[in-house]
Amino acid sequence: MINRVRQLTAVSALAALCAAAAHAGTETVELVRSTLQNVPDAAGIYQYEGGTLESSSGAELGTFLIVRRTGSSTAAYNTAATTITLFFPPTQSNGAPGNVTIEGAWSFSSGAFVGAVSASSSRFHWIVGADVSSTIPSGTTSQLVLNWVGSNTLQL
Repeated sequence: MINRVRQLTAVSALAALCAAAAHAGTETVELVRSTLQNVPDAAGIYQYEGGTLESSSGAELGTFLIVRRTGSSTAAYNTAATTITLFFPPTQSNGAPGNVTIEGAWSFSSGAFVGAVSASSSRFHWIVGADVSSTIPSGTTSQLVLNWVGSNTLQL
């Protein structure tokens, strides 16, 4: 009887994982840079980048801030520890903006980023843990792709 319960538990867990994976969502947004500033210090360099956050169709969604940090341990891969925060218009006139924070690594060689959503305001709680990647297709615009497990109808 105990083996039968273990088997049913394993099958149920596998079915739940498969069902969740079947409902994955993807959102692509564009980061349009308006500022880029390097700030060196004794330990390395901070790089700050900011601008507007747009949908793939060009509609403005909000703003973004990227903070990259280099140091002696990042030189081997020509990379930076990176935090990207996406800010969305507040739902109340005096409220703080909704936000999504992403952490990962940025390659200075290719301009590619890979990471995951590490935190968000409650409005976007469903996206925490989503995989994130970025490319720079041209000039000062980056495409940020977020992939998550869960409902494919959730949107930023």
